Amino acid sequence: MHAPAALGGFLVSVLILSPESLGAVRAALANELQRSVNILLGSVLASIGLTIPAVLVIGYATGQTITLGLDAIDSTLLLLTSRSARSPSRRPGPMYCSARCTCFCFSPT
Repeated sequence: MHAPAALGGFLVSVLILSPESLGAVRAALANELQRSVNILLGSVLASIGLTIPAVLVIGYATGQTITLGLDAIDSTLLLLTSRSARSPSRRPGPMYCSARCTCFCFSPT
């Protein structure tokens, strides 16, 4: 097939995120907003916090170059977000970190 290389990554991400997305939509339709937001934040945290490091480790182990597709501004935002994702008490909480990551992911460029 002559499909673009990014199509494989897109299909895998759709497959992985489908259960959480369907659960969040069902919760929203059932008027359970808190449950829907919790599912969304957990999905974002799992996707960013587990998938990207796993891909980087596998790429390093196999000698492949991994490109995240971030330009200079997005790389700077990622660095600042990861460095400043701390609550005022200096102990990063999971909800605080996932909210910061969500803001980074949906920030306009």
